[in-house]
Amino acid sequence: MLMWDSSLSLAHYGLGCVALDRHDLARAQRQWLRAVEQDEGADRARLELALLVREQPQCADLLAPLAKRDDAVGRAVQAALDALSTQDADGVIIALKDVLDQSPALRWIQNESDRPSKVAPRGRPDDSVVQLADDAWVSEEVDAIRQELKEPDLPSWRLHGLISRSVAVGALELATLSEQKLRRIAPEQKLWSLELRQLDFTTQALAALVRTRRQAIGAIQSVRWVALGAHGPTARVDCEGGVFFAKRWQGSVRPPASVAFSHRAARTLAEAGLNVPIPLADASGDDVMLFAGDLLALYPEIPGRSIREEQIDLAEAGQVGALLARVHLLGRAFG
Repeated sequence: MLMWDSSLSLAHYGLGCVALDRHDLARAQRQWLRAVEQDEGADRARLELALLVREQPQCADLLAPLAKRDDAVGRAVQAALDALSTQDADGVIIALKDVLDQSPALRWIQNESDRPSKVAPRGRPDDSVVQLADDAWVSEEVDAIRQELKEPDLPSWRLHGLISRSVAVGALELATLSEQKLRRIAPEQKLWSLELRQLDFTTQALAALVRTRRQAIGAIQSVRWVALGAHGPTARVDCEGGVFFAKRWQGSVRPPASVAFSHRAARTLAEAGLNVPIPLADASGDDVMLFAGDLLALYPEIPGRSIREEQIDLAEAGQVGALLARVHLLGRAFG
């Protein structure tokens, strides 16, 4: 069985499966590449990605680490590498399909000829489709997840994706339901259960975090987890007084001194005029709250927009480079 233990790489694998299911090939490739970069043992992500890039030099680099294995996977990979040496892309598919059961990449390849040349990914609108307000997108995504959970015999990769999507829209009850279905077909995969339990406890603690901030921001109206992250999860917290983002800094990865350094650096950048979120403090001036050995911090939303790689032009790239240079210069002065 192809599996690995890193919860972060599992999340990227699941998100890649979701992206491909939505016909977003580029996003699927990015997610699976991140899984491989973060975990050398992410074998399934490695093989799925190799199938998608089977006509590119990158394919051989992806497969090479697995060719040393003395098992069915190693033999299949060696056959795929032999096919690559003769530029036989179809041979790569034939070699790998026996070790990739229920493979989203294989399904993509099989349906490729019937697929429109460009389909906008569901829930991630681009310039060619109507932009949805955040609340509308969340509502549509929750409904879509509920419908997918009604499907019989969902494979594990779909369930990983449904958990990730549920967490992203704050639907922890749907994430839990997806995780229960996953445990029934793959009982050895327990990492999501631990992650969801931690998110649930953290959500309960956010009320105290918001209530104790010196700035009056009102009661919490909704909480939506937007990122898991290597240093701890991040949630969007909608309050009566505006939108904020809460971060749970995991003490095992980011001890208090490290978080304090980051906050001092952020203040230095903000004082220099950069648009940087500064953590909100409580009445005594503390900008973090201790919780179960970790630290919770609350940050205000700042104006701006994210730019995807395929959208950035030369002028914007120049602006990003200039800003990055300024950050480095200020950072040198800071520490």
